[in-house]
Amino acid sequence: MDVIDIQNRLATLEAEFNTLFNDTLPLFDLSGNTLKACLINQLPMQVEWEMMVRKLSYLFDECEMEMETAYSASFKNEMSNKYVKVSTTEAKEFAKADPTYQSYRRALNKVRQVRDEARGCLETVMSRKYTCNSLTNAIVAGVDSTIL
Repeated sequence: MDVIDIQNRLATLEAEFNTLFNDTLPLFDLSGNTLKACLINQLPMQVEWEMMVRKLSYLFDECEMEMETAYSASFKNEMSNKYVKVSTTEAKEFAKADPTYQSYRRALNKVRQVRDEARGCLETVMSRKYTCNSLTNAIVAGVDSTIL
């Protein structure tokens, strides 16, 4: 997978992320909603965010693998140059300066940024889940002592 493919997939996932974020942002706030509505919305919202994080993590892993491959190829190329004697440290620095490696590195940083934002949203969704469960338990405990 080349850098262009990674950038295209990231653009698609970023658009999907923005749509999902805009759709679920009003659901993050529990105030003004019934507990039943919050509980009904919780599972689909959690599944959608987990799928988004999973897609972005997969793209991150692929980009990281491609970046390491580009680094390794550049390093190997520098070390196998028979005309110039190059130390390992110099070869590592040449590999870091390789344009292919740098383009993968930039793509990886962008994927990391979007993935971390999606993880933050997933943490908010999980926090919402625990809040809904706590509210449900408190309501059930309050009704539990009611005399019929």
